[in-house]
Amino acid sequence: MKRIYRDSSHCNECSLRHERWSPLPVPDEKGDEFGKGGVLLLGEAPGFNEQQQLHPFAGESGRWLEWLFASIGAEREWFYFTNTVADRPPENRNPTKAEMEFHRPLFDATLEEEKPGIIVALGAVPAKFLTSKEGIKKRRGQLQLYNKVPVVLTYHPAYLMRTHNKVDSDAVRADLLWACQLASQFANNQQPQMSFVGF
Repeated sequence: MKRIYRDSSHCNECSLRHERWSPLPVPDEKGDEFGKGGVLLLGEAPGFNEQQQLHPFAGESGRWLEWLFASIGAEREWFYFTNTVADRPPENRNPTKAEMEFHRPLFDATLEEEKPGIIVALGAVPAKFLTSKEGIKKRRGQLQLYNKVPVVLTYHPAYLMRTHNKVDSDAVRADLLWACQLASQFANNQQPQMSFVGF
């Protein structure tokens, strides 16, 4: 995986390259220990903290996720973390469609190498990136597919931090738990729970 990121860090065609302070955010240094639960979490784009610390979800969103993990008995090491784009957009804006399409081969290469059992799209931007459709609320609890990999849609932790909505926080907790259960079922060749009724 680090080979993919190192190769992409030398790309001079990316429209976001002028925002690149340092090498692209890379997977967590513990390497293969991360993602051992078979769940890939997809966010929007690196932020300030991610570019400083050189790995995804390094700031407040990451700490919020770790609180959610603890609440379902999971650990950060169970998850693999990445974003729709590998460079930070100016002023932390959402990445454009063109920017995401430019980085899609990098994401597809990540899937090919990591082979996650489940992708969790955190927020509207990654949800649209994976499914080409708008909105999360009406599609929560229904598995989507991206390149034959099942996708769970849920809210981004930054949204939860802004709203402090307990119902939505409970919804993300339920979605993460469902994703972990699905990954385990797929890994053990069990019949997966293809739909989810919860928060």
